[in-house]
Amino acid sequence: MGTFKIQEVDMRYLVASLVFMFTLITSTLSIAATRVVPDGFELYYVQVGDTQSSLQLSEDQWRHLLRINQIDGLYSGQSVLIPRTAVALTYVPVPRTYNVGAPRGVVTFLDEQLLGVYVRGRLVYWSAVSTGKRDYTPTGRWKILSQERMHYSFKYKNAPMPFSQRYWGNYFLHEGRLPGVPASMGCVRILAGDAEQVFDLLEIGDVVIVTSHM
Repeated sequence: MGTFKIQEVDMRYLVASLVFMFTLITSTLSIAATRVVPDGFELYYVQVGDTQSSLQLSEDQWRHLLRINQIDGLYSGQSVLIPRTAVALTYVPVPRTYNVGAPRGVVTFLDEQLLGVYVRGRLVYWSAVSTGKRDYTPTGRWKILSQERMHYSFKYKNAPMPFSQRYWGNYFLHEGRLPGVPASMGCVRILAGDAEQVFDLLEIGDVVIVTSHM
C-alpha cells in the first residue's frame, strides 16, 4: 500500500509537470505566432548551441538583435527577431521625436522595455532595458541627480552598477542584465555596451521620464 501511494504521488507530480510544460510551450508559441515581424527580420526559435557566429551575424546585426529583443544573450527556446537585411538595421522601434520639455532627456517606455535619448526633441540614441518586476519601476518625471561610471549598491550587497545615473531616491539608470522581461528591483537596467553611450550623452540636470508606453 505504501509503495502504491508513493507511485501515485509521483504520477501526479509527473502529470502536473507535463501540464505546466505544455502550457508554457503553447503560450510561448502563441506569443510568437502573434508577434509582428518588421521588414527584413526573421522570427527564429533559438536552438541549443546557437551563437552570433553560428547564426552568421555581423557585429551590427548582433547588437541590433540584442536591442530589438531586449536580451543580452541567446537562450534555448526563445523566439527572437533576427535582422537579416540592411533595411532591418535601420528599424527604430521608439519614437523619432519626443517632447521631453527640456533641451535634453531620456525616456523609458515600460511596456516596450525600450529607452530613447532625445536632444531638442529628436532621437539621438536608443537601447533596450529591463525595468522593475511587478511594477517596481514607477512612472514619472525627474532629473538626473548624480552620475558615476562605477557605483556600488548600498542596498543590494555592494552590487556593481556601471554607468550609474541616479534620478530619484534609490532609482538609477545603469548597465545590467537583460533577460527579455522586467527583472530589476526598480532600477532601469540598460544593455551592456549601450549604457556607456547613454551615460556620455546625458548630464546632471537632464530630464528623466518613465512612461507606461509610447
